[in-house]
Parts: sequence; C-alpha cells; structure tokens
Amino acid sequence: MIRLVVFLGLLGFAEVQAQHTHHAPPPADLEDPSVEAFVTAARAATEVYRDLDAAIAAGYRLMGPDMPNMGEHWIHPGRAVRRTFDPSAPAVLTYVQIEGEPVLTGVAYAVPVRPGEAAPPPPIPGAAWHFHSADLNEEAFGPTDPAAMQSDAPAEVYRLAMLHTWIWLDNPDGLFAADNWSLPYVRIGLPVPKVPLADAARAVFLLSEGVGYYTEAIRHLTAADAATLERIRTVLTDYAEQVRELVSESSPAQAAVLGRLWNTLWDEIGVLLPVERRAAVAHFAE
Repeated sequence: MIRLVVFLGLLGFAEVQAQHTHHAPPPADLEDPSVEAFVTAARAATEVYRDLDAAIAAGYRLMGPDMPNMGEHWIHPGRAVRRTFDPSAPAVLTYVQIEGEPVLTGVAYAVPVRPGEAAPPPPIPGAAWHFHSADLNEEAFGPTDPAAMQSDAPAEVYRLAMLHTWIWLDNPDGLFAADNWSLPYVRIGLPVPKVPLADAARAVFLLSEGVGYYTEAIRHLTAADAATLERIRTVLTDYAEQVRELVSESSPAQAAVLGRLWNTLWDEIGVLLPVERRAAVAHFAE
C-alpha cells in the first residue's frame, strides 16, 4: 500500500508515531482580494480535475481510505515535496463518491517542514496549517492529540504542513477548515445542517462508506480476529439501519439523537472487544 512517508522519504523523512492535528483557522474573509484571487486561481487550475481520469493522467494517486470528514486524498508525489506554494499546483485533490461517481470537493497544499524548522506563515489570510507526521493510512484510523502539534514552532520530527481549501464544495466550518462534516450528508443526498455536529455526521457516514471504514479501523487498531470483526460488522450494519430510520424524517432533535446513538454504538462494540483492546477505539466516541 502506498504510504505518505514514501514520498516524504525523498527528503529524508522517517516514519514516526501517527499524529494528525486539525485546529480550525479563523473564518476566511472571502471578500479579501488576496483570498478571492487565490480561489479564482485554484479553481481555474483544477477545473480539469473534476474529471478524475484527468487527475490520474496528471500524476495524482489515491492514498489512504475514504475519510468521513475529508473524503479521498489523491496525492501528487512531486508536488507533495516541493517547498514552494503555488495556488495552481495543489499537492492533493479531495474527492467524495456521490451516486457512484467521484466528485471533486477541494484541494490541499503541502510544505515539508524539517526537524528544528518552524512552519512557514500560512500563505493566505485566514488560513492555518495542519500537520501530518506519519502516513495517511495510520492517521486515518488512529487517535489524534490536539495539543501535540497546534504550534507552528519547530518540532523534533519531520512534518508535512498542509492546508485544505474547499473550493468545490462548501464547508460550514470555513473555506480553510481541515474537517468538513458536511461530507457524510452530501454523499447520500441529505440536506446539510447549518452546523453539522461531528458525532451526528459520523453516524450518517454509516449510510455510505462507514460500515466498511469502521470495521477496517477496528481491525487495524485492535487486531481483532475474523469472527469478532464479523460480529462488529453486524452491529455497525444494524446501527446503520437505525440511522436510516432517524434521517428519514426531519426533526430539530435529530442531531442530538444521532450523537447519542453514535456513542451507544461504541459502547456495544467495546463489549465485543477484549478489555485490553477497548482503549484503542475509545477515541471514536470522544
């Protein structure tokens, strides 16, 4: 499986313990001329990649799973290790599957940061970097430490500073926010809440890719045997049906009910795992 550290290895990057920190930037001023110019340039350069075949022909390759809050990452190895920022040459394209078709949702820019270096200033007003220090396959499933890499100050490990920009799909949390919790709703054609709650959105993700994603996450994090994974998949499928029933009718309390259902799901999954392995998946219900 292709790993992000393979590309980082071109600069001497070593694989380290997974850390993926997302701290929300302040809202971007979309009327700021520099932000407007950036969005215009980025959209003009990536219009062609709304056709995934064109992105593949240009050198982008799928890396990691389809994440509930980000979708698929298609990474250009050469652009991922550049140390310059070019709005017309994003290192990453993000897609989600809608009705069986890949839909371009945004782009991301990457700047390698060596040990002892401070991250460069964000290149766009209202933006903020988030940092990868391992491969996407590890970071997609593992717990995150929000305090670990919130600072742009020098760190002791190689990092990849990344900036997500949702130029092809609105993000209720902002143009430059790393997480986009509208995606689980968009995938299945549901109206997006004005303020999507993460736990409710995670529950909605069960109606598209979520059963497979969380089964694989549990396998990866706990090394559960095949029989246990099959029981867990059954539980996830049962809860997906409960979610389907809940979202079939709109209700002001829907998000809160979905959030409670999500946490109950992980209580039930925990019972199926050995006590010593439950902590490995506790972050999914935190």
